[in-house]
Amino acid sequence: MTTRSPARNIKPIIFYNDLFHYVENNNGETDQYALFSIYNLNLSYEELRKEIITTIGGEDSITVTSFDEFAKSDSSSESSLEGSFIAVESSPESNAKSVKVKISFKSQKHRDVIEQLRSSQTIKDLTLNGFADWVPLDSKSYINIERNSKCERTGNILNTTKLRTFDEDVDPDSLESAINEIHREDEVESALEKLFPGPIVTINREVHDVVMKVVVFEVRNNFDEEIGKLFIEVLNSLIENHGLDDSSKQFTAFDVLVYRLFTVIRNLTYLNELYGESKIPTWVPFVAQPKLREIKDKIPVSRDHEENYLLNLVEFTDLEEPLEKLHPLVKRLRGEVEITQRKINDSTKKWKTPKIASSLLFYGSIASIAIAPLAFFYNNRAASAVSSNRIKVSIGCLLGVVLGIWSKKSYHDFHKAIIHTRQIDPLLNSTKISVELLEQLLLARNNEDGVCKINLNRGRKVILKQLFHKFVSVNYIVLI
Repeated sequence: MTTRSPARNIKPIIFYNDLFHYVENNNGETDQYALFSIYNLNLSYEELRKEIITTIGGEDSITVTSFDEFAKSDSSSESSLEGSFIAVESSPESNAKSVKVKISFKSQKHRDVIEQLRSSQTIKDLTLNGFADWVPLDSKSYINIERNSKCERTGNILNTTKLRTFDEDVDPDSLESAINEIHREDEVESALEKLFPGPIVTINREVHDVVMKVVVFEVRNNFDEEIGKLFIEVLNSLIENHGLDDSSKQFTAFDVLVYRLFTVIRNLTYLNELYGESKIPTWVPFVAQPKLREIKDKIPVSRDHEENYLLNLVEFTDLEEPLEKLHPLVKRLRGEVEITQRKINDSTKKWKTPKIASSLLFYGSIASIAIAPLAFFYNNRAASAVSSNRIKVSIGCLLGVVLGIWSKKSYHDFHKAIIHTRQIDPLLNSTKISVELLEQLLLARNNEDGVCKINLNRGRKVILKQLFHKFVSVNYIVLI
């Protein structure tokens, strides 16, 4: 369905404190930093910040920034959600039990910074389990901690043919089952295997028998990491929401809403990427045709104005009902999906005729080229043979060659376009179904008294706002 690179690109996901943590790439090209989620904090954020600077400062310029400061600078940013939608109720100014921090430095090596934090008694005293409560969220910090810890591995990437990828739907039944198993604690390994099939690394943090479980997912496309990060945020939200009512083993209406909204976002991301790679074939095969995405980008009317309008629609306060704003967007999207289906079907039918014509022209040119030697032979044997006849035969042969190359290239372009649209069709059907299911849920959100059956507290609205912003950014289909 999509283009896959031959070498496997594997990304780690850390499971700690009953939540999943996305490990982002840290190439260190623009700035040096370490990113951590810190649990069981004994002091305030401000005290934590001072201790970090004192521990690793020296002559270096150290900056410690909290997660909340990122959120304030860009409320629509994807990084503005920790993944735990209940935890966002706290702020760094309060004595929060957990906080996400970014430690920026200039002159020191990354491994030296990690070692200073790991070996400092002052840092150990900041949390219940010492440095074991510091979960690395960037690739360099994770690698340094893994290399200096005792690890147990089950499974092997080389022996695993099916890792978690995001170019396929996440099965809701497996997701619900895995979340139930996480809450039972003794079945965590089984849950991790369901969610992220493949190897599991257990990292011993050497304090109070604290361990981190590490699973992986496979990146096949350049947008897989974006979807993977969003999935982790949704997954954590479902885990926490499921834990609000221990008697419930089934997804609540809110769980279903979050899952269906994520599925629509995932499908739209892949659909626009795949459909945007399409090219409209023509009878002029040697002129490079732009991709649909490139044509869309050149249209004078920018999406910025429309996107800002949609963002205003999904901005809501704690007192507002966000689902009322989401419903018209989903309804409009369903119409766009249906239009796309009709356009693709019409295009496929329209391209079949020139494809057949190109094939006939190609075989006709082959026949004309094959006849040319016979024409030369009979012309030379004729008593009245003249050079003009040989010139005419040569020109005819040359035209046959040109026609053959042209018709073959035309046939290839039309055939490739038809095959590509057929590859899009299953994903388009999946997108249509996911949009219809989301719309059905929104239509049935109120009971007979007009009261919404989906309880939205402040924490739940945070994850919805995050999903709404992402939904707006992909809430269109490349249509020309």
